[in-house]
Amino acid sequence: MRLFGLSWLEKSRNPSQSALEELLTRFDEGWCKDFTNFLTVDDERLHRDLASAIDKRNRIAHGENEGASRDQALRLCKAIVEISDWWADRFKH
Repeated sequence: MRLFGLSWLEKSRNPSQSALEELLTRFDEGWCKDFTNFLTVDDERLHRDLASAIDKRNRIAHGENEGASRDQALRLCKAIVEISDWWADRFKH
């Protein structure tokens, strides 16, 4: 795992859904399908929130005003925690 991280993650892109799916495929193609399904439940809520969080991160990184309200920031944070928990669960086994 350490060697993989040093060799591949250094070159990683922004964590878009497609970039995350590509990374998952390197471990297990089934995980990629599971992840896609996970993001699309509940009318694609997590997919939309992931895309929004990445967009806001990019705007901030490039010095733009992202204009998120407190409630929006908390909603995105909750979504990212859900997505992170999904990833952590896959690597526990």
